[in-house]
Amino acid sequence: LVVPGADPCDAGCCDRRGGRTDERWCVVNAGLRAPFPWFGGKSRTATLAVLAWLAAVPAANYITGAFGFADLPWLGLVPYGTIFAGIVLVARDVVQDETDAWWLIPGLIAVGGLLSFGVAPPTIAAASVLAFVVSELADWGIYTPLRRHGWVFAALVSSIIGGAIDSALFLRVAFDSVDGWLPLAIAKTIVVTGTVWAVDRWRK
Repeated sequence: LVVPGADPCDAGCCDRRGGRTDERWCVVNAGLRAPFPWFGGKSRTATLAVLAWLAAVPAANYITGAFGFADLPWLGLVPYGTIFAGIVLVARDVVQDETDAWWLIPGLIAVGGLLSFGVAPPTIAAASVLAFVVSELADWGIYTPLRRHGWVFAALVSSIIGGAIDSALFLRVAFDSVDGWLPLAIAKTIVVTGTVWAVDRWRK
């Protein structure tokens, strides 16, 4: 993959393995770090985060609506779509970090909600949209002041708290109960932690 105008070493993505630079890895990552100006993105990583968000929101709702709950060891019943819901929270932080377009996050929430109504039962979709709106606002409010302490710390704290809020609201609206809130919040914390680690490795 050759990206015109992308200088791998200037992009700071050279990966040295066995004492030498892997040029293919450099070129690929230089391309992913190149800007996508159509939405104010600072890098193509932002584009991947946007695509992950748009895919994960309807996927979480469709899978939960179609398959219900999984009985996990030590946690109990957790919606099957939990893994995608956790990814959305981290993707939101990446989008904020990598773009200058203030309208992008509200737009993604709206588009994700519309897609959800097309693939999931109305109750699940409505609960998801409400939960995402509130949890994303909480995530934004926490992430922004914590960002100066480092991306990993800010993303972890904001996503875990946002996930806990999201879990309680989703269960209340979708199933008229908050039973199972703690296992769901713990499951999202596990997903968030793994996703933050993977994204941090990717961005380095």
